[in-house]
Amino acid sequence: MFKREGIWTRFNGEKVRRMLREKCDRVLYVCQPPGKVRLFSESVKVFDLLLEGMPKQLRGRAYEEIKDEEYGPASELLPALLDGGILQEDLTFGFSVLGLSLASAWSLGEVHTPLRGYLITNDGGDLSAEDARLLLGAWEPAANSVARRRCIARCYADHADSFGFPPFAGNSVGGDPELLMECIQELVSGSPGILERICRQTLLQNPLTSERRDYVRQLSGISGRRIDELFAEAGFKSILAKAGNADACEMQNREDEEVLAEAEDCIDIITPAAAFDPETAQFVLANYCYFLMFDPHGIELS
Repeated sequence: MFKREGIWTRFNGEKVRRMLREKCDRVLYVCQPPGKVRLFSESVKVFDLLLEGMPKQLRGRAYEEIKDEEYGPASELLPALLDGGILQEDLTFGFSVLGLSLASAWSLGEVHTPLRGYLITNDGGDLSAEDARLLLGAWEPAANSVARRRCIARCYADHADSFGFPPFAGNSVGGDPELLMECIQELVSGSPGILERICRQTLLQNPLTSERRDYVRQLSGISGRRIDELFAEAGFKSILAKAGNADACEMQNREDEEVLAEAEDCIDIITPAAAFDPETAQFVLANYCYFLMFDPHGIELS
């Protein structure tokens, strides 16, 4: 159990919980097992919530203690004050760009309390900075894995552009591969145009290794034989996509080798010639996740 000390004995948890209820604009319900997900369309600064919970005459001291992390990071202090303690803090996803320093990394993490889980982003900068930790959503109870995954996938889709989650930024991700696939599927389902961005970035023509085939089969549920077929089909469609509208129709009936020979000079535009059926889309997304997790060289950032 978390023991409040010093000025934090004056923290008004009920006021902050009320603020969070007001800021929450969507509630999703999970049936089996019963659970609830709270989402914030606009991210909430953890730093601000801590200050709002304090009497005005103590906010100056609270500000300094938060900056100095006397009671741990703000992302741990807030849930502990609200729910009486924390059980664990986990990294959900770590994002980075291959070749850049660790200072350019950013992440999405979760804090579990006895009552609920909180999803909090870190911009990769100074963790004591006022805007470093932002609350995106929460689920309850904390042990409900279905509610947790639903919260993470929905928050990923809602905030991918704002916080630079792939495919908006980054070519390397650390975390649970299956959960990452769920997040990107959620993003694509709400905005089909995102698939075009992913197609531009994913170098499907890279050699299909046995490791990559097994990974794609596990994530997509597509058989190994069909994956081999889709590898040729999707790779060809990707090349057609890079050809541009003017050349796509002319190239459709030509041999793959001829298309590949000319592909280097083609502009990078997604065209109707590259429209994917649902199975091929799953194949593309699974390959994209593989590259993010294991082979960032398979992703071409624009």
